[in-house]
Amino acid sequence: MGKNENLIQRLFDYNTEQSKEFTRFAVSEKRRFLNAHPTKIIVFECMDGRINFPLSCAFPFGVVSSFRSVGGKFDLGIPHFTKTLCNSVMDALMEKRDCLLIATYHFSKGDAHRGCKGCGYDTEAALVGAQKFRTELERAFSFVKNRVHSIVIGIETDEDRFVIPDPSSLEKLPKAIRKDLDFILAGNTKHASELPKRTDKEMQHGENIIAVGTGFDWLHSYNQALIIGPWCYDLDTPVTIAADIILSNLKEKRIADSDSVLLLCGTVPSKDTQVRFALAEKEAKALSEHCVAILKLRAPEIMPYLQILAGVTNPLTRKFSPIS
Repeated sequence: MGKNENLIQRLFDYNTEQSKEFTRFAVSEKRRFLNAHPTKIIVFECMDGRINFPLSCAFPFGVVSSFRSVGGKFDLGIPHFTKTLCNSVMDALMEKRDCLLIATYHFSKGDAHRGCKGCGYDTEAALVGAQKFRTELERAFSFVKNRVHSIVIGIETDEDRFVIPDPSSLEKLPKAIRKDLDFILAGNTKHASELPKRTDKEMQHGENIIAVGTGFDWLHSYNQALIIGPWCYDLDTPVTIAADIILSNLKEKRIADSDSVLLLCGTVPSKDTQVRFALAEKEAKALSEHCVAILKLRAPEIMPYLQILAGVTNPLTRKFSPIS
């Protein structure tokens, strides 16, 4: 089996393990966990592979809903993004669960250039952007402001620690939401304190997968994949930035020349039906073709390393099925 097949097989094996873990938790523990922590947590994160909010606060797989985009930048004017977010919030409210929307930014305390490339390594700009987005969320959901709240959390990636830039914003949270947020923050404190000290290489980008689409919450191996959600009009910029990061990883030997680079494109159907799956396959295939065209035009140097995989993630099991 060649090098590319090895990478893909490892990915399949990892997905199988994660699918089993997700299914086990969904059957035996999810209801108990949500009874204790009923707040619906929705997080807006950068595509950076060093960031995984649920992993950083030791939350069970499948409980937190995450949106990923370059620089953690989102636009409520994008119809697909707004519809998906609104559906997630309204589904929670229908289940009598309040919502906490968390806008994030990230930075490195040791080296500004280990910070966010999508924000030009400017921590202040990243913070301002997150605060602006939080304000937009507050305004958008003002009609249910007693049930939908938003805050900003910073993520220091060297030690994987959360930072609250405006502690006063927590004072307005209802008691039940604050209780669940405190659980998140305590989980992060424990996670960060138990994390082995990272080397300089480990604190830098080391990804070799560009994952574009939806259904990738199972793909949370540290520093492996740059995850780009379909939440913007034009994927050219995020896909090109992701390619630049991986080409830099190759140049700086953070990943070996012999390693593959994988373009992974996926979708997740809203319901477990044959029609939805068939449409999701079409979407994943089209997304893959579009991203390949972007890379050929904007980052041709990556093509000799590139292997392409498209597929669909089952929403009930998180099992990833490649398109034949």
